[in-house]
Amino acid sequence: MQVPARILQRRLRHQDNVAISQVLVQWSGQPEALATWEDYDDLKRRFPRAPAWGQVGFQGRRNVNIDPDPDGVGPHAVAQREQRNRKESTRYPREGWTR
Repeated sequence: MQVPARILQRRLRHQDNVAISQVLVQWSGQPEALATWEDYDDLKRRFPRAPAWGQVGFQGRRNVNIDPDPDGVGPHAVAQREQRNRKESTRYPREGWTR
């Protein structure tokens, strides 16, 4: 039995004014050229533990939990987003909000 091995692309397909999420699936034991478009929700329901969902162990790639650049200055450093100044809402008064 073939199972989804990798998700290659994603798209939204509109049907009867409803957006349906679809994924291009490479099936186990098949080349990318034979990948098929499948409805994401249906596929996830039929194959809840498939390797395509990232629930498998080590696949010969680096461990994503290890920070390759702890100083944050190398070629793989991620730029930090500036904190933006928030404006008061003219639509909703502040006293109505709780934190």
